[in-house]
Amino acid sequence: MLITVSVNSSLDTAYIVPGLIVGETNRVKEKATVPGGKGNNVARVLRELGYHVVASGFAGGSRGAIIHRGLEELGVTTEFVWTAEESRTCLAVIDPVSEALTQVLEPGAPIASGELLRLKQKLGGLMGEYAAGAVGTGVPDAPLSGPYLILAGSLPPGVPPGFYAELVHSARSHGFHATLDASGEALRHGLSARPAVVKVNATEAAEALGTSGRRVDPLSLAEGLQAASGCLLAVVTAGREGAAAVGRLERADGDPSLISCFIKPPAVSPVVSTVGSGDAFLAGLVGELSTGRDVIEALKTATACGAANALTLTAATIRKSDVARLREGVRVA
Repeated sequence: MLITVSVNSSLDTAYIVPGLIVGETNRVKEKATVPGGKGNNVARVLRELGYHVVASGFAGGSRGAIIHRGLEELGVTTEFVWTAEESRTCLAVIDPVSEALTQVLEPGAPIASGELLRLKQKLGGLMGEYAAGAVGTGVPDAPLSGPYLILAGSLPPGVPPGFYAELVHSARSHGFHATLDASGEALRHGLSARPAVVKVNATEAAEALGTSGRRVDPLSLAEGLQAASGCLLAVVTAGREGAAAVGRLERADGDPSLISCFIKPPAVSPVVSTVGSGDAFLAGLVGELSTGRDVIEALKTATACGAANALTLTAATIRKSDVARLREGVRVA
């Protein structure tokens, strides 16, 4: 079972505006809107890859209803807690002439304490129901196989910075792996709870490790995250450069399996938008790991998913045919 959590859901719109001129009237060439928030983005990509996924978190108002319908129409099961406040909107303006990307992100509406409690109870119930009926969900010699709780995105007002850490502990108690993709205080608190998988970008990793402002390579950042959190696998993405992964997995025979590598993505052209490539990467990674796939092979698929997203207008949108084609060009060093 794969459960995504979006505590800061959004309705995301992307505009293509060739030759954008700030301060002038500009005309939109193309527009697309999708259910957003990092967790919802991951859920959409997982569904496109063929996985059954449950999207949970918060949604509110008319925008929340559109988010709900959009996910359900894609075949994603939704289990939202409905909030008194309206879900936010986020806007991406892409200029294909200059290749400039401009994002306008609304802050999330405040979450009430009762709403937060209901989400904790809902997630506990979902994991508990699955755990009660699950038999032999893991794969021998694949420590990262099995069900996942995927925690991704920023925290809106009213949600304490330790919220993800609480959910990591809850996931472990229900036999779920927790995956964390966050930043700032939410990431620092979450790392202390020892999630199974951590996936962040280089800037977020450097901030969490206190190395902002210094040039640190992604592999060293991944090593630092793994050591600081004790997670099984730490992945640091670095855009078009690729991603670094460091892991320490214990096999069934008790011997550790050590992972330290850099994954180089294939060349992608034409690049339409890279918004959501990190979310697509995370979906490809967790989906493969959950089935018992070898970690290196899962990282290859994840990298291909991130690259495939760059070929589409809307965030975290891929085509399986692109993923299969681009995967052949992924290199591991």
